[in-house]
Amino acid sequence: MSGDTSPEAAAVKTAKILIVQPDEASADLLQSFLISAGYSNIASTPEIETVQTLLVDYKPDVVLLDSEALTGLHGGDLLEKLSNGQQRPLMVLSANLDRKLKLRILQLRDAQLLAKPVDPAELLLRLSNTLVTKALRERAAFHDELTGLPNRERYSDRLDWAIRYAQRYGGVGAVLHISLDRFQQVVNALGWGVGDRLLRATAQNLLQTVRSTDIISRNTSSEDGEVMLSRLAGNQFTALLTNIDRPDRAAMIARRILSSIQTPFSAGSHELISTCSIGIAIFPNDGNTRDEILRAANNALQHAINQGGNTFNFYAKDLNDRAVERLSVETNLRRAIEHHELRLYYQPKVDVVNGRITGAEALVRWQHPTRGVIGPAGFITIAEECGAILALGDWVLNEACRQISEWRQAGITLPRVAVNVSLHQFRQADFAEKVATTLAAHGLEGRQVILELTESAVMEDSEQSLRSVARLRELGIELAVDDFGTGYSSLSYLTRFPLNELKVDRSFLAGVNSDRHSATVVAAIISMGHQLGLRVVAEGVETEQQLQFLREHHCNEYQGYLCSKPLPDVEFRALLSALS
Repeated sequence: MSGDTSPEAAAVKTAKILIVQPDEASADLLQSFLISAGYSNIASTPEIETVQTLLVDYKPDVVLLDSEALTGLHGGDLLEKLSNGQQRPLMVLSANLDRKLKLRILQLRDAQLLAKPVDPAELLLRLSNTLVTKALRERAAFHDELTGLPNRERYSDRLDWAIRYAQRYGGVGAVLHISLDRFQQVVNALGWGVGDRLLRATAQNLLQTVRSTDIISRNTSSEDGEVMLSRLAGNQFTALLTNIDRPDRAAMIARRILSSIQTPFSAGSHELISTCSIGIAIFPNDGNTRDEILRAANNALQHAINQGGNTFNFYAKDLNDRAVERLSVETNLRRAIEHHELRLYYQPKVDVVNGRITGAEALVRWQHPTRGVIGPAGFITIAEECGAILALGDWVLNEACRQISEWRQAGITLPRVAVNVSLHQFRQADFAEKVATTLAAHGLEGRQVILELTESAVMEDSEQSLRSVARLRELGIELAVDDFGTGYSSLSYLTRFPLNELKVDRSFLAGVNSDRHSATVVAAIISMGHQLGLRVVAEGVETEQQLQFLREHHCNEYQGYLCSKPLPDVEFRALLSALS
Protein backbone atom coordinates (compact mmCIF):
# COMPACT_ATOMS: atom_id res chain seq x y z
CA MET A 1 0.00 0.00 0.00
CA SER A 2 3.07 2.26 -0.09
CA GLY A 3 2.35 5.63 -1.65
CA ASP A 4 -1.41 5.03 -1.71
CA THR A 5 -3.16 8.15 -0.41
CA SER A 6 -6.76 7.03 -0.98
CA PRO A 7 -9.27 7.24 1.90
CA GLU A 8 -9.40 3.44 1.90
CA ALA A 9 -5.63 3.16 2.33
CA ALA A 10 -5.75 5.66 5.18
CA ALA A 11 -8.51 3.63 6.81
CA VAL A 12 -6.27 0.56 6.96
CA LYS A 13 -3.75 1.94 9.47
CA THR A 14 -6.37 3.71 11.60
CA ALA A 15 -8.69 0.69 11.72
CA LYS A 16 -9.69 -0.71 15.11
CA ILE A 17 -8.48 -4.27 15.63
CA LEU A 18 -9.74 -6.55 18.41
CA ILE A 19 -7.60 -9.53 19.36
CA VAL A 20 -9.38 -12.38 21.16
CA GLN A 21 -6.65 -14.70 22.48
CA PRO A 22 -6.84 -16.70 25.73
CA ASP A 23 -3.06 -16.84 25.97
CA GLU A 24 -1.99 -13.33 27.06
CA ALA A 25 1.65 -13.85 26.05
CA SER A 26 0.62 -14.78 22.50
CA ALA A 27 -1.77 -11.81 22.42
CA ASP A 28 1.03 -9.42 23.48
CA LEU A 29 3.31 -10.85 20.80
CA LEU A 30 0.66 -10.41 18.08
CA GLN A 31 -0.15 -6.89 19.26
CA SER A 32 3.52 -5.87 19.21
CA PHE A 33 3.86 -7.27 15.69
CA LEU A 34 0.87 -5.27 14.43
CA ILE A 35 2.11 -2.08 16.09
CA SER A 36 5.49 -2.50 14.40
CA ALA A 37 3.60 -2.89 11.09
CA GLY A 38 1.99 0.56 11.61
CA TYR A 39 -1.35 -0.33 13.25
CA SER A 40 -2.15 1.71 16.34
CA ASN A 41 -5.78 1.10 17.37
CA ILE A 42 -5.54 -2.35 18.92
CA ALA A 43 -7.48 -3.84 21.83
CA SER A 44 -6.99 -7.31 23.27
CA THR A 45 -8.91 -9.59 25.61
CA PRO A 46 -8.30 -13.12 26.88
CA GLU A 47 -11.83 -13.44 28.31
CA ILE A 48 -14.80 -14.55 26.25
CA GLU A 49 -17.17 -12.81 28.69
CA THR A 50 -15.80 -9.34 27.78
CA VAL A 51 -16.14 -9.76 24.00
CA GLN A 52 -19.76 -8.55 23.81
CA THR A 53 -18.94 -5.36 25.75
CA LEU A 54 -15.95 -4.63 23.54
CA LEU A 55 -17.98 -5.14 20.38
CA VAL A 56 -20.42 -2.45 21.57
CA ASP A 57 -17.98 0.00 23.15
CA TYR A 58 -14.84 -0.39 21.05
CA LYS A 59 -16.62 -1.08 17.73
CA PRO A 60 -13.72 -2.94 16.07
CA ASP A 61 -13.33 -2.94 12.30
CA VAL A 62 -11.91 -6.46 12.33
CA VAL A 63 -11.58 -9.24 14.89
CA LEU A 64 -8.51 -11.49 15.06
CA LEU A 65 -9.71 -14.61 16.87
CA ASP A 66 -7.42 -17.38 18.00
CA SER A 67 -9.13 -20.74 17.62
CA GLU A 68 -8.17 -21.61 21.21
CA ALA A 69 -11.02 -19.29 22.26
CA LEU A 70 -13.46 -21.55 20.43
CA THR A 71 -12.58 -24.71 22.31
CA GLY A 72 -14.80 -25.66 25.18
CA LEU A 73 -18.45 -25.03 26.00
CA HIS A 74 -18.66 -21.39 24.92
CA GLY A 75 -17.06 -21.59 21.48
CA GLY A 76 -20.37 -21.67 19.60
CA ASP A 77 -21.72 -18.79 21.73
CA LEU A 78 -18.68 -16.69 20.94
CA LEU A 79 -19.15 -17.19 17.20
CA GLU A 80 -22.79 -16.18 17.58
CA LYS A 81 -21.78 -12.95 19.35
CA LEU A 82 -19.19 -12.12 16.70
CA SER A 83 -21.52 -12.64 13.76
CA ASN A 84 -24.90 -11.57 15.17
CA GLY A 85 -26.31 -8.99 12.72
CA GLN A 86 -22.86 -7.52 12.01
CA GLN A 87 -20.87 -7.06 8.82
CA ARG A 88 -17.58 -7.14 10.69
CA PRO A 89 -14.66 -9.11 9.18
CA LEU A 90 -13.55 -12.08 11.29
CA MET A 91 -10.09 -13.65 10.85
CA VAL A 92 -9.66 -16.94 12.73
CA LEU A 93 -6.11 -18.11 13.44
CA SER A 94 -6.79 -21.82 13.50
CA ALA A 95 -5.06 -25.02 14.48
CA ASN A 96 -6.67 -28.44 14.84
CA LEU A 97 -10.27 -27.22 14.52
CA ASP A 98 -12.82 -29.96 14.18
CA ARG A 99 -14.53 -30.20 10.80
CA LYS A 100 -17.96 -29.09 12.05
CA LEU A 101 -16.64 -25.89 13.68
CA LYS A 102 -14.46 -25.09 10.66
CA LEU A 103 -17.46 -25.34 8.32
CA ARG A 104 -19.50 -23.13 10.60
CA ILE A 105 -16.80 -20.44 10.47
CA LEU A 106 -16.59 -20.60 6.68
CA GLN A 107 -20.36 -20.21 6.43
CA LEU A 108 -20.14 -16.83 8.17
CA ARG A 109 -20.07 -13.72 6.01
CA ASP A 110 -16.67 -11.96 5.98
CA ALA A 111 -14.95 -14.80 7.85
CA GLN A 112 -11.71 -16.45 6.84
CA LEU A 113 -9.29 -18.99 8.27
CA LEU A 114 -5.52 -18.62 8.62
CA ALA A 115 -3.66 -21.78 9.54
CA LYS A 116 -1.23 -21.63 12.46
CA PRO A 117 1.62 -21.07 12.61
CA VAL A 118 0.66 -17.96 10.68
CA ASP A 119 3.02 -16.56 8.08
CA PRO A 120 3.53 -12.87 9.15
CA ALA A 121 3.57 -11.64 5.56
CA GLU A 122 0.35 -13.50 4.78
CA LEU A 123 -1.30 -12.11 7.92
CA LEU A 124 -0.42 -8.50 7.02
CA LEU A 125 -1.52 -8.94 3.40
CA ARG A 126 -4.83 -10.54 4.34
CA LEU A 127 -5.47 -7.95 7.05
CA SER A 128 -4.74 -5.07 4.68
CA ASN A 129 -6.92 -6.52 1.91
CA THR A 130 -9.74 -7.20 4.36
CA LEU A 131 -9.71 -3.67 5.71
CA VAL A 132 -9.49 -2.05 2.26
CA THR A 133 -12.44 -4.16 1.07
CA LYS A 134 -14.41 -3.19 4.16
CA ALA A 135 -13.58 0.51 3.66
CA LEU A 136 -14.62 0.40 -0.01
CA ARG A 137 -17.87 -1.37 0.82
CA GLU A 138 -18.68 1.04 3.62
CA ARG A 139 -17.85 4.05 1.46
CA ALA A 140 -20.29 2.85 -1.18
CA ALA A 141 -22.98 1.94 1.33
CA PHE A 142 -22.54 4.63 3.96
CA HIS A 143 -21.18 7.72 2.21
CA ASP A 144 -22.89 10.38 0.15
CA GLU A 145 -21.63 10.29 -3.41
CA LEU A 146 -21.93 14.04 -4.00
CA THR A 147 -20.15 15.38 -0.90
CA GLY A 148 -18.14 12.38 0.30
CA LEU A 149 -19.62 12.77 3.79
CA PRO A 150 -21.19 9.87 5.69
CA ASN A 151 -24.83 9.42 4.71
CA ARG A 152 -28.05 8.97 6.67
CA GLU A 153 -27.47 5.24 7.25
CA ARG A 154 -24.03 5.81 8.76
CA TYR A 155 -25.34 8.71 10.83
CA SER A 156 -28.20 6.59 12.20
CA ASP A 157 -25.84 3.76 13.09
CA ARG A 158 -23.41 6.09 14.80
CA LEU A 159 -26.19 7.90 16.66
CA ASP A 160 -27.49 4.58 18.00
CA TRP A 161 -24.02 3.77 19.29
CA ALA A 162 -23.56 7.24 20.83
CA ILE A 163 -26.87 6.98 22.70
CA ARG A 164 -25.96 3.54 24.08
CA TYR A 165 -22.53 4.80 25.10
CA ALA A 166 -24.03 7.78 26.94
CA GLN A 167 -26.55 5.53 28.69
CA ARG A 168 -23.86 3.12 29.85
CA TYR A 169 -21.11 5.51 30.86
CA GLY A 170 -22.93 8.81 31.37
CA GLY A 171 -21.90 11.96 29.54
CA VAL A 172 -23.72 14.14 27.05
CA GLY A 173 -24.07 14.09 23.29
CA ALA A 174 -25.71 16.41 20.77
CA VAL A 175 -27.04 16.39 17.24
CA LEU A 176 -27.12 19.51 15.08
CA HIS A 177 -29.45 19.33 12.09
CA ILE A 178 -28.34 21.92 9.53
CA SER A 179 -30.44 23.17 6.60
CA LEU A 180 -29.27 25.63 3.94
CA ASP A 181 -31.68 28.57 3.77
CA ARG A 182 -33.31 29.39 0.41
CA PHE A 183 -31.46 26.55 -1.34
CA GLN A 184 -34.40 25.83 -3.64
CA GLN A 185 -34.37 29.44 -4.80
CA VAL A 186 -30.73 29.03 -5.86
CA VAL A 187 -31.61 25.87 -7.79
CA ASN A 188 -34.63 27.50 -9.43
CA ALA A 189 -32.56 30.50 -10.53
CA LEU A 190 -29.22 28.89 -11.46
CA GLY A 191 -29.91 25.18 -11.92
CA TRP A 192 -29.02 21.92 -10.18
CA GLY A 193 -25.41 22.07 -11.35
CA VAL A 194 -24.82 25.17 -9.23
CA GLY A 195 -26.89 23.61 -6.44
CA ASP A 196 -24.62 20.55 -6.37
CA ARG A 197 -21.51 22.73 -6.32
CA LEU A 198 -22.97 24.71 -3.43
CA LEU A 199 -23.64 21.49 -1.49
CA ARG A 200 -20.05 20.32 -2.03
CA ALA A 201 -18.70 23.70 -0.93
CA THR A 202 -20.94 23.59 2.14
CA ALA A 203 -19.60 20.14 3.05
CA GLN A 204 -16.02 21.44 2.82
CA ASN A 205 -16.86 24.49 4.93
CA LEU A 206 -18.38 22.24 7.58
CA LEU A 207 -15.35 19.96 7.60
CA GLN A 208 -12.96 22.89 7.94
CA THR A 209 -15.06 24.35 10.75
CA VAL A 210 -14.97 21.08 12.66
CA ARG A 211 -11.26 20.55 12.08
CA SER A 212 -10.39 24.06 13.23
CA THR A 213 -12.42 23.98 16.42
CA ASP A 214 -10.53 23.68 19.69
CA ILE A 215 -13.36 22.16 21.68
CA ILE A 216 -13.87 18.93 19.75
CA SER A 217 -11.24 16.24 19.32
CA ARG A 218 -11.06 14.42 15.98
CA ASN A 219 -8.78 11.72 17.33
CA THR A 220 -10.51 8.53 16.22
CA SER A 221 -8.54 6.47 18.73
CA SER A 222 -10.48 8.11 21.54
CA GLU A 223 -14.16 8.33 22.26
CA ASP A 224 -13.66 11.72 23.92
CA GLY A 225 -15.46 14.49 22.11
CA GLU A 226 -15.72 13.09 18.59
CA VAL A 227 -17.80 14.78 15.90
CA MET A 228 -19.18 13.17 12.77
CA LEU A 229 -20.52 15.21 9.89
CA SER A 230 -22.98 13.71 7.45
CA ARG A 231 -25.40 14.67 4.72
CA LEU A 232 -28.94 13.60 5.49
CA ALA A 233 -30.67 14.45 2.19
CA GLY A 234 -31.12 17.40 -0.15
CA ASN A 235 -29.81 20.56 1.50
CA GLN A 236 -29.69 19.08 5.01
CA PHE A 237 -26.55 18.12 6.90
CA THR A 238 -25.92 17.01 10.46
CA ALA A 239 -23.16 17.09 13.03
CA LEU A 240 -23.12 14.42 15.74
CA LEU A 241 -21.16 15.41 18.85
CA THR A 242 -20.33 12.60 21.27
CA ASN A 243 -19.26 12.76 24.89
CA ILE A 244 -19.16 16.55 25.20
CA ASP A 245 -18.71 17.92 28.71
CA ARG A 246 -21.74 20.25 28.67
CA PRO A 247 -24.62 21.15 26.31
CA ASP A 248 -23.47 24.68 25.53
CA ARG A 249 -20.56 23.18 23.57
CA ALA A 250 -23.16 22.48 20.88
CA ALA A 251 -24.05 26.17 20.76
CA MET A 252 -20.38 27.07 20.26
CA ILE A 253 -20.17 24.70 17.29
CA ALA A 254 -23.48 26.04 15.91
CA ARG A 255 -22.20 29.63 15.98
CA ARG A 256 -19.07 28.64 14.09
CA ILE A 257 -21.11 26.77 11.50
CA LEU A 258 -23.41 29.77 10.98
CA SER A 259 -20.34 31.90 10.32
CA SER A 260 -18.58 29.41 8.04
CA ILE A 261 -21.65 28.82 5.86
CA GLN A 262 -21.63 32.53 4.93
CA THR A 263 -18.33 32.15 3.07
CA PRO A 264 -18.93 33.66 -0.43
CA PHE A 265 -19.49 31.10 -3.19
CA SER A 266 -18.92 31.99 -6.85
CA ALA A 267 -21.16 30.60 -9.56
CA GLY A 268 -20.12 32.15 -12.87
CA SER A 269 -20.95 35.84 -12.69
CA HIS A 270 -22.92 35.32 -9.49
CA GLU A 271 -21.51 35.48 -5.98
CA LEU A 272 -23.72 33.75 -3.45
CA ILE A 273 -23.64 34.12 0.31
CA SER A 274 -25.64 31.38 1.95
CA THR A 275 -27.08 31.14 5.42
CA CYS A 276 -28.35 28.15 7.31
CA SER A 277 -30.73 27.14 10.10
CA ILE A 278 -29.67 24.73 12.84
CA GLY A 279 -31.76 22.64 15.24
CA ILE A 280 -30.00 21.17 18.28
CA ALA A 281 -31.07 18.22 20.42
CA ILE A 282 -29.13 17.02 23.47
CA PHE A 283 -29.11 13.42 24.65
CA PRO A 284 -30.08 12.00 27.03
CA ASN A 285 -31.95 15.23 28.01
CA ASP A 286 -34.18 15.30 24.91
CA GLY A 287 -34.68 11.56 24.43
CA ASN A 288 -33.32 8.08 24.93
CA THR A 289 -33.86 6.63 21.44
CA ARG A 290 -32.81 7.55 17.96
CA ASP A 291 -36.36 8.45 16.92
CA GLU A 292 -36.82 10.73 19.93
CA ILE A 293 -33.55 12.57 19.29
CA LEU A 294 -34.18 12.96 15.56
CA ARG A 295 -37.69 14.27 16.21
CA ALA A 296 -36.35 16.75 18.75
CA ALA A 297 -33.62 18.02 16.39
CA ASN A 298 -36.07 18.36 13.50
CA ASN A 299 -38.55 20.31 15.64
CA ALA A 300 -35.78 22.65 16.76
CA LEU A 301 -34.66 23.06 13.13
CA GLN A 302 -38.17 23.91 11.98
CA HIS A 303 -38.42 26.52 14.72
CA ALA A 304 -35.15 28.09 13.53
CA ILE A 305 -36.45 28.13 9.93
CA ASN A 306 -39.72 29.72 11.04
CA GLN A 307 -37.72 32.50 12.70
CA GLY A 308 -36.35 33.46 9.29
CA GLY A 309 -33.21 31.33 9.20
CA ASN A 310 -29.56 32.16 9.87
CA THR A 311 -29.96 31.10 13.49
CA PHE A 312 -29.94 28.04 15.73
CA ASN A 313 -32.40 26.74 18.28
CA PHE A 314 -32.23 24.17 21.03
CA TYR A 315 -35.11 21.74 21.32
CA ALA A 316 -37.73 22.47 23.95
CA LYS A 317 -40.62 20.21 24.91
CA ASP A 318 -43.21 22.82 24.00
CA LEU A 319 -41.89 22.76 20.41
CA ASN A 320 -42.69 19.09 20.21
CA ASP A 321 -46.08 19.60 21.82
CA ARG A 322 -46.89 22.25 19.22
CA ALA A 323 -45.67 19.99 16.41
CA VAL A 324 -47.88 17.13 17.61
CA GLU A 325 -50.83 19.51 17.91
CA ARG A 326 -50.14 20.86 14.43
CA LEU A 327 -50.06 17.37 12.94
CA SER A 328 -53.33 16.53 14.69
CA VAL A 329 -54.99 19.67 13.34
CA GLU A 330 -53.74 18.96 9.81
CA THR A 331 -55.00 15.37 9.85
CA ASN A 332 -58.35 16.25 11.38
CA LEU A 333 -58.86 19.29 9.14
CA ARG A 334 -58.85 17.16 5.99
CA ARG A 335 -61.45 14.96 7.66
CA ALA A 336 -63.46 18.01 8.75
CA ILE A 337 -63.95 19.12 5.14
CA GLU A 338 -65.10 15.64 4.12
CA HIS A 339 -67.34 15.11 7.18
CA HIS A 340 -69.07 18.51 7.02
CA GLU A 341 -67.68 19.82 10.30
CA LEU A 342 -67.11 23.36 8.95
CA ARG A 343 -69.58 26.16 9.57
CA LEU A 344 -69.93 29.73 8.31
CA TYR A 345 -70.62 32.50 10.79
CA TYR A 346 -71.63 36.00 9.69
CA GLN A 347 -70.60 39.32 11.17
CA PRO A 348 -72.66 42.33 10.07
CA LYS A 349 -71.09 45.34 8.37
CA VAL A 350 -72.79 48.53 9.58
CA ASP A 351 -73.14 52.03 8.15
CA VAL A 352 -71.25 54.38 10.49
CA VAL A 353 -73.79 57.22 10.09
CA ASN A 354 -77.24 55.59 10.20
CA GLY A 355 -76.48 52.23 11.84
CA ARG A 356 -78.06 50.17 9.08
CA ILE A 357 -76.61 46.76 8.15
CA THR A 358 -74.98 47.08 4.74
CA GLY A 359 -73.76 43.51 4.40
CA ALA A 360 -71.85 40.80 6.22
CA GLU A 361 -68.53 39.03 6.25
CA ALA A 362 -68.58 35.24 6.06
CA LEU A 363 -66.15 33.74 8.60
CA VAL A 364 -65.35 30.05 8.78
CA ARG A 365 -65.50 28.07 12.02
CA TRP A 366 -64.64 24.44 12.71
CA GLN A 367 -67.20 22.51 14.74
CA HIS A 368 -64.74 19.99 16.16
CA PRO A 369 -66.37 16.80 17.52
CA THR A 370 -64.43 16.95 20.82
CA ARG A 371 -62.96 20.44 21.10
CA GLY A 372 -66.03 22.45 20.22
CA VAL A 373 -65.94 25.52 17.97
CA ILE A 374 -62.44 26.44 16.72
CA GLY A 375 -61.85 29.89 15.25
CA PRO A 376 -59.82 30.50 12.06
CA ALA A 377 -56.66 31.39 14.00
CA GLY A 378 -56.53 27.75 15.09
CA PHE A 379 -56.36 26.22 11.61
CA ILE A 380 -56.14 28.66 8.66
CA THR A 381 -52.32 28.99 8.76
CA ILE A 382 -51.95 25.21 9.01
CA ALA A 383 -54.37 24.77 6.11
CA GLU A 384 -52.21 27.09 3.99
CA GLU A 385 -49.02 25.22 4.85
CA CYS A 386 -50.38 21.71 4.28
CA GLY A 387 -52.27 22.54 1.07
CA ALA A 388 -55.78 22.11 2.49
CA ILE A 389 -56.51 25.81 1.99
CA LEU A 390 -57.68 25.26 -1.61
CA ALA A 391 -60.37 22.76 -0.64
CA LEU A 392 -61.26 24.90 2.36
CA GLY A 393 -61.50 28.05 0.24
CA ASP A 394 -63.70 26.31 -2.32
CA TRP A 395 -66.01 25.14 0.46
CA VAL A 396 -66.29 28.63 1.98
CA LEU A 397 -67.13 30.29 -1.33
CA ASN A 398 -69.69 27.65 -2.24
CA GLU A 399 -71.31 27.69 1.21
CA ALA A 400 -71.51 31.49 1.28
CA CYS A 401 -73.18 31.55 -2.14
CA ARG A 402 -75.58 28.77 -1.10
CA GLN A 403 -76.51 30.76 2.01
CA ILE A 404 -77.05 34.01 0.08
CA SER A 405 -79.36 32.14 -2.31
CA GLU A 406 -81.28 30.61 0.60
CA TRP A 407 -81.68 34.03 2.25
CA ARG A 408 -83.03 35.51 -0.99
CA GLN A 409 -85.63 32.75 -1.24
CA ALA A 410 -86.63 33.55 2.37
CA GLY A 411 -87.02 37.25 1.50
CA ILE A 412 -83.78 38.34 3.24
CA THR A 413 -81.68 40.65 1.08
CA LEU A 414 -78.19 41.92 1.87
CA PRO A 415 -76.41 44.34 -0.49
CA ARG A 416 -73.31 42.12 -0.49
CA VAL A 417 -71.55 39.37 1.48
CA ALA A 418 -67.76 39.36 1.82
CA VAL A 419 -65.75 36.15 1.39
CA ASN A 420 -62.07 35.88 2.28
CA VAL A 421 -59.69 34.59 -0.41
CA SER A 422 -56.19 33.29 0.35
CA LEU A 423 -53.13 34.03 -1.76
CA HIS A 424 -53.00 30.33 -2.72
CA GLN A 425 -56.54 30.44 -4.09
CA PHE A 426 -55.97 33.69 -5.96
CA ARG A 427 -52.88 32.25 -7.68
CA GLN A 428 -54.86 29.41 -9.26
CA ALA A 429 -55.11 29.81 -13.01
CA ASP A 430 -58.80 28.89 -12.98
CA PHE A 431 -59.75 30.87 -9.86
CA ALA A 432 -61.97 33.44 -11.62
CA GLU A 433 -63.76 30.71 -13.56
CA LYS A 434 -64.35 28.77 -10.34
CA VAL A 435 -66.00 31.87 -8.91
CA ALA A 436 -68.13 32.30 -12.04
CA THR A 437 -69.22 28.64 -11.93
CA THR A 438 -70.11 28.86 -8.23
CA LEU A 439 -72.20 32.03 -8.74
CA ALA A 440 -74.07 30.43 -11.63
CA ALA A 441 -74.73 27.24 -9.66
CA HIS A 442 -76.59 29.25 -7.03
CA GLY A 443 -78.25 31.73 -9.38
CA LEU A 444 -76.36 34.75 -8.04
CA GLU A 445 -75.01 37.92 -9.61
CA GLY A 446 -71.45 39.07 -9.02
CA ARG A 447 -72.58 42.32 -7.33
CA GLN A 448 -73.87 40.29 -4.38
CA VAL A 449 -70.35 39.12 -3.45
CA ILE A 450 -67.23 41.00 -2.44
CA LEU A 451 -63.93 39.14 -2.28
CA GLU A 452 -61.50 40.16 0.46
CA LEU A 453 -57.87 39.70 -0.54
CA THR A 454 -54.72 39.96 1.56
CA GLU A 455 -52.16 42.64 0.78
CA SER A 456 -49.76 39.96 -0.49
CA ALA A 457 -52.38 38.80 -3.00
CA VAL A 458 -53.07 42.36 -4.14
CA MET A 459 -49.33 42.87 -4.64
CA GLU A 460 -49.29 40.09 -7.23
CA ASP A 461 -48.49 41.76 -10.54
CA SER A 462 -48.32 38.69 -12.75
CA GLU A 463 -50.18 38.16 -15.99
CA GLN A 464 -52.28 35.51 -14.30
CA SER A 465 -53.41 37.77 -11.46
CA LEU A 466 -54.29 40.57 -13.89
CA ARG A 467 -56.38 38.14 -15.99
CA SER A 468 -58.17 36.94 -12.85
CA VAL A 469 -58.94 40.51 -11.77
CA ALA A 470 -60.25 41.43 -15.21
CA ARG A 471 -62.55 38.39 -15.25
CA LEU A 472 -63.83 39.10 -11.73
CA ARG A 473 -64.62 42.67 -12.75
CA GLU A 474 -66.56 41.34 -15.74
CA LEU A 475 -68.66 39.33 -13.31
CA GLY A 476 -69.43 42.51 -11.35
CA ILE A 477 -67.59 41.31 -8.23
CA GLU A 478 -66.12 43.94 -5.90
CA LEU A 479 -62.65 43.56 -4.38
CA ALA A 480 -61.42 44.60 -0.95
CA VAL A 481 -57.99 44.57 0.68
CA ASP A 482 -58.22 43.08 4.18
CA ASP A 483 -56.23 44.02 7.32
CA PHE A 484 -54.82 47.10 5.59
CA GLY A 485 -51.62 48.48 7.10
CA THR A 486 -50.24 45.23 8.52
CA GLY A 487 -48.50 43.95 5.39
CA TYR A 488 -46.50 45.65 2.62
CA SER A 489 -45.20 49.16 3.15
CA SER A 490 -45.47 49.98 -0.55
CA LEU A 491 -48.81 51.60 -1.39
CA SER A 492 -48.34 51.67 -5.15
CA TYR A 493 -50.64 48.67 -5.55
CA LEU A 494 -53.60 50.84 -4.43
CA THR A 495 -53.32 52.86 -7.63
CA ARG A 496 -52.74 49.83 -9.90
CA PHE A 497 -55.30 47.43 -8.52
CA PRO A 498 -59.03 48.06 -9.18
CA LEU A 499 -60.13 47.92 -5.52
CA ASN A 500 -63.50 48.96 -4.11
CA GLU A 501 -62.93 48.69 -0.39
CA LEU A 502 -60.19 49.24 2.19
CA LYS A 503 -60.51 47.49 5.57
CA VAL A 504 -58.63 49.09 8.49
CA ASP A 505 -57.06 46.41 10.69
CA ARG A 506 -58.50 46.06 14.20
CA SER A 507 -55.05 46.58 15.78
CA PHE A 508 -55.19 50.27 14.84
CA LEU A 509 -58.67 50.82 16.32
CA ALA A 510 -57.78 49.68 19.84
CA GLY A 511 -55.96 52.87 20.76
CA VAL A 512 -57.69 55.63 18.76
CA ASN A 513 -59.17 57.24 21.88
CA SER A 514 -56.05 57.01 24.04
CA ASP A 515 -53.05 56.98 21.71
CA ARG A 516 -52.35 59.97 19.47
CA HIS A 517 -50.27 57.93 17.01
CA SER A 518 -53.01 55.30 16.52
CA ALA A 519 -55.57 58.05 15.97
CA THR A 520 -53.33 59.72 13.39
CA VAL A 521 -52.77 56.45 11.49
CA VAL A 522 -56.50 55.60 11.31
CA ALA A 523 -57.43 59.14 10.23
CA ALA A 524 -54.74 59.02 7.52
CA ILE A 525 -55.95 55.65 6.20
CA ILE A 526 -59.56 56.86 6.00
CA SER A 527 -58.53 60.05 4.21
CA MET A 528 -56.27 58.23 1.75
CA GLY A 529 -58.96 55.64 0.99
CA HIS A 530 -61.51 58.34 0.21
CA GLN A 531 -59.08 60.23 -2.00
CA LEU A 532 -58.61 57.02 -3.99
CA GLY A 533 -62.36 56.59 -4.30
CA LEU A 534 -62.53 53.57 -1.97
CA ARG A 535 -65.09 52.61 0.62
CA VAL A 536 -63.39 52.37 4.04
CA VAL A 537 -64.44 49.77 6.62
CA ALA A 538 -63.05 49.67 10.17
CA GLU A 539 -62.70 46.27 11.89
CA GLY A 540 -62.80 45.48 15.59
CA VAL A 541 -65.03 48.33 16.79
CA GLU A 542 -66.05 47.62 20.39
CA THR A 543 -66.92 50.98 22.02
CA GLU A 544 -69.12 54.00 21.34
CA GLN A 545 -66.02 56.19 21.61
CA GLN A 546 -64.37 54.32 18.73
CA LEU A 547 -67.53 54.62 16.67
CA GLN A 548 -67.72 58.35 17.35
CA PHE A 549 -64.11 58.74 16.19
CA LEU A 550 -65.00 56.96 12.93
CA ARG A 551 -68.02 59.25 12.44
CA GLU A 552 -65.88 62.34 12.95
CA HIS A 553 -63.43 61.12 10.30
CA HIS A 554 -66.16 60.01 7.86
CA CYS A 555 -65.37 56.29 7.82
CA ASN A 556 -68.04 54.48 5.77
CA GLU A 557 -68.72 51.22 7.59
CA TYR A 558 -67.58 49.21 10.58
CA GLN A 559 -67.55 45.68 11.95
CA GLY A 560 -67.17 44.67 15.57
CA TYR A 561 -68.68 43.47 18.81
CA LEU A 562 -70.29 46.88 19.35
CA CYS A 563 -72.93 45.70 16.88
CA SER A 564 -72.48 41.92 17.01
CA LYS A 565 -69.99 39.10 17.20
CA PRO A 566 -69.95 36.64 14.25
CA LEU A 567 -73.15 34.59 14.36
CA PRO A 568 -74.37 31.31 12.84
CA ASP A 569 -77.15 31.50 10.26
CA VAL A 570 -80.16 31.24 12.60
CA GLU A 571 -78.88 33.87 15.04
CA PHE A 572 -77.79 36.15 12.19
CA ARG A 573 -81.30 36.04 10.74
CA ALA A 574 -82.73 36.93 14.15
CA LEU A 575 -80.38 39.90 14.38
CA LEU A 576 -81.46 41.13 10.94
CA SER A 577 -85.12 40.88 11.96
CA ALA A 578 -84.50 42.74 15.23
CA LEU A 579 -82.61 45.59 13.57
CA SER A 580 -85.08 45.94 10.72
